[in-house]
Amino acid sequence: MVVFNTLIDAYAKASWAGSGGGIGPALQVLDMMRGVNVQPTTVTYTSLINAARHEGTHEAVTVALALFRKMPAISRNHQTYTVMMHALVYCACGVHRTHAACA
Repeated sequence: MVVFNTLIDAYAKASWAGSGGGIGPALQVLDMMRGVNVQPTTVTYTSLINAARHEGTHEAVTVALALFRKMPAISRNHQTYTVMMHALVYCACGVHRTHAACA
């Protein structure tokens, strides 16, 4: 579990740093998890949403919102809501990942 979540988080950070990564590769890790019968946790979903936030495109944030809605409500925590809200605000305001507010 920890390895999968670490990979997803690395893809989020790579996207933010402009080194590739992003939501596409992060979702591939989610598929790998499911392929070996490892269920995503709150950390998994929050990391995926964060990867989409760092990518910063409308399409990525749409995927993030879909992931958020798939999460069991009881699994959402303060961090999950914060990351989702940042993704929505940055997308709506057109703030790009290179903006200081996204760092």
